[in-house]
Order: sequence, then structure tokens, then C-alpha cells
Amino acid sequence: MLRRAALAAAAALALAGCVARPDPVALRVLASPELADLAPLIAELREDTGVELRLEYQDTLSATRALAGSHDYDLAWLSTDRYLRLGLAGEPEGPRPQSTATMASPVVVGMTRRAAERLGDRLSWADLADAAASGRFRFGMADPRTADSGLAAVVGVATAAAGTGRALRPEDVTCDRLSGFFSGRALSAPTSEDLAAQAPQAVGELDGVIDHEAALVALNRRLPEPLTLVYPTDGIVQSDYPLMLFDSDQQAAYDAVVAWLRDPDVQRRIGETTARRPVTADVAAPPGLPAATGTSLYFPDSPQVIETLLARFTADGVRPPGHTIFALDHSDSMRGPRTERLRAAFAELTGTADPSFVRFRVGSG
Repeated sequence: MLRRAALAAAAALALAGCVARPDPVALRVLASPELADLAPLIAELREDTGVELRLEYQDTLSATRALAGSHDYDLAWLSTDRYLRLGLAGEPEGPRPQSTATMASPVVVGMTRRAAERLGDRLSWADLADAAASGRFRFGMADPRTADSGLAAVVGVATAAAGTGRALRPEDVTCDRLSGFFSGRALSAPTSEDLAAQAPQAVGELDGVIDHEAALVALNRRLPEPLTLVYPTDGIVQSDYPLMLFDSDQQAAYDAVVAWLRDPDVQRRIGETTARRPVTADVAAPPGLPAATGTSLYFPDSPQVIETLLARFTADGVRPPGHTIFALDHSDSMRGPRTERLRAAFAELTGTADPSFVRFRVGSG
């Protein structure tokens, strides 16, 4: 049924002069690792269009750096092209590859039942950072230096901390809130796939996992007690998995692949297979997922912001936990106002007086 529908759609497009079936061709594609779950559909795509996609996997941010230089890929199929666009922003004469969204998945939080009961299931990025800073939220997250999902989460926390309601600027990045959030990261991995491989064994020690919605749906199939999906109320960053054309000689093949992937029947099949959301109008969200994901966050439009966020993570987020011991003087000379001021100072630093981020954080020294 799917193949007949896709062939009929391709034929209709060809008759309309929009897309001609290309000669059989094999294209070299640099892809995000999570797209390995599309292997069955990619085999069908070859049968229906004559185009073979030979995917080579590399984490999204490393792939972006590779594409910004000299390479021999025909196409790229990453979770997002926003980092590539930022990298090219300072090169007005540089190439701007044709880019078409193929499916979507927001970065959200999978919360354990006990954590959801304790913290609630309507939380903002600010709430999550506050809970992490106080030791109430220990989570797994892929490394933001290599994984789109990890960087999207850091953007969410930094945007909440800035409170400006616009895209982050370098001066908006407040270190203390990010440091508080990083202190709760108890499981790390270079990619979402590595995180998913480790999470089933570690989830008993965690309160949640931050990743793409689709990755958390797949993870839940492997857990005895599924995680509750929490969509941060102050906004989410969504990946739209664009297919990008780098070799203009392959325009006909590219057009055929895009038309096939965005066909409504194929979009439904992608949702059923991967739990990623459709980008074609009038195609419903995959079964079991909410129709809407909430507000979208403004993503930074400056590469300096990304560099600042990653530098902060490198300086603070990957630092091993430290321990600080305080020796407090409670001799006769401290009686009265001095003792009261000391108590007040520690009440602020421990967060019992004011639940702010200017305080001690669990695991930091």
C-alpha cells in the first residue's frame, strides 16, 4: 500500500513537471547517528525512486564542522542545520545548501515516576535547573559539545536564566544558573545513541533523561517502568532533520528523495516507525504523543553565543565533583550578632532562605 501510494505520488509530481524520476544513482550522505532507525524506509525509497542513500554517521556538531570545510558528500541529513547556518553566517560568498525539513522531534525530559511525583510534570527549564542545583534532579544528557539534544537543553536553561524573551546574546549567558544545572548531570554520553544504550542500566539512579522525544519513546520500550515525558513550559527546541543538497549535479535525485519523504503516507510511516513528528500538513502526530509540544524557543542567531555556552560547559559541566569543608567558629566571641549573621549567610548559600541560584550546588567545589 505504501509503495503504491508513493509511486502514485511520484508519478503525479512527474506529470506535473515538478519532479522527474532520476536515473538510478547512489549518493553519499553524512547523517546524524539516530537516523539509523530509518534503514527499512531507506530501502523502500531505493525501490521506489531508484536513489540509493549511503549514510555515513557522525554526531551532529562534528558533522557540521566537517561540512563547513572541504568534503565530498552529495547530501547531508542531520538533526538540524542551524549550526551549519550559524557557521556560514560570516561568509557571505559561501555556499548555502538547499535544505528541506523531513520530520521533527523536540528535546524534552523523560521523568521517572518518583521524580514526577516529587517535582510535578509541569516544569520549566528554570525549575529543572533549580532542582538540579539543589540535588533534587539527577539526570542523563548527551554532551552538548557533540550532540544536538544536549546543546538544545543548555540553550533552554540559558534562555530561562536570561528571562529576556528573545534569542540569547553573549551577554545574556549567566554562568551560575548553568553551573547549577550542570551539577545535576549524573550520566553523560557523546551522542543520544550512546546515552540510550547506557540509560536502561542507569535509570534507577536517575530522576530523568533529557533527549529528543523520539529517543525517549524508544527508550521507554526498553524500561520496565516508562518515563513520563515532560515538555518544559517555557519552551522547547525542536530538530527538523533537514535533507541538504551539496552537489548541485544531483538536483533531480534530491528532488525525488524529498518528494518521497514528504509524501503523507511516508510521513505517517516515519511517525509509526521512529516516533518523529510529520512536517507535512494534515498528517497527525504519531500515536501516543500529544498533538502539540508547546512554545518554541528562539534559538541563538549568533555563533558567539554557542561558543560561550560550550565554553561554560567545558569549564564547569565536565568538572569532576568537588568537596568543600567549612570549619565554623562557635566560640564565645561569636555569640550574638556575629552568629546570627553567619546563620543568615549559610541560609542564603544553602537555598533555605531564598531559592535562587546564587548558592552552593550539590557536587560542586
